[in-house]
Amino acid sequence: MKVQDLTEKGLALFCSSLINYPNLQTFKLETSVKLGKKQFVCIGSALAQCKNLQTLSIILSQVKVKAQDAQGLVSSLRNSVSLQQLSLDFNNHNFGEKGTQAVSSALKKLTNLLYLNLNLKNNNIGQLGFSSLISNLQCLENLKTLILKISRDSISKKIESLSFLSSLKNLQTLQISLPSNDLDDNCAAYLSPALKSLTQLTNLSLKLGSNQIGDNGLKALNLTFKDCTNLQSLSLDIKSHLIGSQGFASFSFLKDCSSLSSLKLKLDINEDDNNATFRLGRDLTSIKNLKSLSLQMNDFMDIDQKSQIDFFSHIAGSQSLIILSLDIMLNISCYQTQQKNRKPFQKDNFAYKRWIQKIKRLVHYQLK
Repeated sequence: MKVQDLTEKGLALFCSSLINYPNLQTFKLETSVKLGKKQFVCIGSALAQCKNLQTLSIILSQVKVKAQDAQGLVSSLRNSVSLQQLSLDFNNHNFGEKGTQAVSSALKKLTNLLYLNLNLKNNNIGQLGFSSLISNLQCLENLKTLILKISRDSISKKIESLSFLSSLKNLQTLQISLPSNDLDDNCAAYLSPALKSLTQLTNLSLKLGSNQIGDNGLKALNLTFKDCTNLQSLSLDIKSHLIGSQGFASFSFLKDCSSLSSLKLKLDINEDDNNATFRLGRDLTSIKNLKSLSLQMNDFMDIDQKSQIDFFSHIAGSQSLIILSLDIMLNISCYQTQQKNRKPFQKDNFAYKRWIQKIKRLVHYQLK
């Protein structure tokens, strides 16, 4: 069941009618109508009466919500013993530290959850709010999937709280999105031991771009991935011009990831290190069972043509790739204008397709 844009009166009628749907298992609420605490408690209490409700999605990114109202909604769900999957989109509500503490304290009571998707982007949750959130999330020990999104916030001094992940032993899928939070190499230092302890983890996505993570941070993460022996899918967004040759060299861990079948990387290429792409291409083709590869490499056009050719020649040697997506054709017009004396990698002067077509098992590719 999906509900959109009910008036306050209509919402009250709807809540009272939910008792007539005892077998309701899936519910999605998406509204742009401003609601108060009374209405949110009404929704939560009505949903709690649906004894078979298993999946709940609440999207409130289009309307401003006060933290105490969101707390009332989440708190009223604590009696939903059958609830297993919960998605909460509270993007851009400016909850602040106290508001985040209130909402997260209500979340910790939902101990039967197997799946949690929590979007708290642009909420100014602060260090205390982040610390409280993490502390409460570690109570959800049955979680198999956790998706957490926080951006443009001041959480760097409490980033050690990420070690809480080690308590979620049942996690199989983990997606953490922390772009633009002024994070440095310490972020990786706290993430690494926690990730190593998640022995059931098969799908991992880390969005750490637009931070201050450098070579040491990337090396720490890559060494961690090596120890995640059951990892089948890895997505890493770590775009940062602070990463140089030492960071790229750490991708040599890939040859030991025998279970990895899907890899997605978003990186910045340092134009002063032409060997970085050569090594990356070599390391990517060392993954024995890799079937799907997606690469976005900013500033790829700034490296010399030989390094570009070396990169593609390595990719062409893959024995397992079936799906390939490359986003490397960025800023070509700007590049051609400013670098007239150098030949950019483009369709007219280098037949890159012939390299791609050498991949024996490839059935689909996309180049940008």
